[in-house]
Amino acid sequence: MTDRATSSVGTPAIRVTEIWKSYGGVAAVRGVSFEVMPGEIHALVGENGAGKSTLIKMMCGIENHDAGTIEIAGVQRGELSAAEALHSGVLAVHQEFNLLPDLSITENITLARPPGFRLRPVNWAQRRATSEAALARIHAHTMSLRRLVRDLSVPEQQLVEIAKALASDAKVLILDEPSAVLAARAVRQGLEAAGVRVIPLTEMKLA
Repeated sequence: MTDRATSSVGTPAIRVTEIWKSYGGVAAVRGVSFEVMPGEIHALVGENGAGKSTLIKMMCGIENHDAGTIEIAGVQRGELSAAEALHSGVLAVHQEFNLLPDLSITENITLARPPGFRLRPVNWAQRRATSEAALARIHAHTMSLRRLVRDLSVPEQQLVEIAKALASDAKVLILDEPSAVLAARAVRQGLEAAGVRVIPLTEMKLA
């Protein structure tokens, strides 16, 4: 997998330079370089096995890169850990869920703690408000915040996963095909709820 996009204005939110990753002598990511500026949206496109998920895991500190560099907000990182990436504001929503089934929607969305967290009484009103605001951003505000994750459908769990990421105030939010586990109907309903008109291919007219 090889890609390059550069910008000379300001400090990139994240930049990877000539990054490599191999497994047992097989190169999964080969010399990838690109950067994302604050406020930008990028799409990473490639066939299955091209190395997209591996690249994402390296940017999130889940996998260590073999060569190259990763910079977050202008600071170069060596062996980036998952905790360091999270504390630096880099967060990914993966296809695999990272939710606690025996906790409520509110507890899952507000579980993450910022660096330097100190014990203090839990402000449940604030947590509920944070959860409601995050769910409202993806038009899922009708979900009951008291429901346990284990009682949710797969599409509902994915919505909670995305809401949790939005509530974290991430500086770099990476979506690793979060709709892959959703049925086509659920994806269409979500898009339409967000005000995006979905036209089936059978209804499209080509000029």
